[in-house]
Amino acid sequence: MFDTKEKELVLEAKTLQLAIPQYRMHTQLFDNAIENISGFDALKRINDVTNHFVWMAGNMVNTRYWLANILGVEDTDPNDELFKDARALDPKANYPELGI
Repeated sequence: MFDTKEKELVLEAKTLQLAIPQYRMHTQLFDNAIENISGFDALKRINDVTNHFVWMAGNMVNTRYWLANILGVEDTDPNDELFKDARALDPKANYPELGI
């Protein structure tokens, strides 16, 4: 009925049908989570040993790019150098500001 290429396209379409609503939900949750957090508060670390909120948000965004790349999206994270390969927080790095 379908050749191999057609089967791959059908599987890819079904995968995207599952992934797109999850990305939309994640986007809404993410936007809600960062709403009303000041730039000052976003850089606070508990006892100077935890990651600050900006790093956590950046890591989540970097993960979204990684997953999107698996799904065929060719965009790249403009802040990849700060977060790639599960890179730890660098207290000396200049992280991007939170923003919607």
